[in-house]
Amino acid sequence: MDPSPSKQLLLIADADPKNVSVLKTMLAPDFDIKVAADAEETIRLASSADTPALILLNDMMPTADVSEVCRRLKGGQTTGDIPIILLSEPTTEDTEARGFELGAADYITKPFKRSVVNARIRIHLELKRYRDNFEKRLKKRVNGLHEEIQERRDI
Repeated sequence: MDPSPSKQLLLIADADPKNVSVLKTMLAPDFDIKVAADAEETIRLASSADTPALILLNDMMPTADVSEVCRRLKGGQTTGDIPIILLSEPTTEDTEARGFELGAADYITKPFKRSVVNARIRIHLELKRYRDNFEKRLKKRVNGLHEEIQERRDI
């Protein structure tokens, strides 16, 4: 199924069918959704040509520790800039801090609240859009400066 051009693609990485069902019900009207049930599928889908705009990652993956999944995603050339929001049971401060150290952008705790889930996803997608636009403009400016320097050297 090809995502529609007007909807951004989200990857839900969660082995719990109940969580997936609840999140899909909340998000499907506004987003295209892919689902991964384990760590390897998460990495494969995130690295595919159809790169997700954001990943919702359960902090309890069945086949790998979430720290390994985050490390691999954040270390990937095509996946390093994808925001990751961890899905978890209510957490302690230490658990949250560990998630942020791994590169997670945010947490959403269970039970999921539609308004909170939508707000957190939208803010991180907006922040990513601003960052991508800034990086694009910066690269364009740097390239222009390189060209100007080269022209001055050629004089």
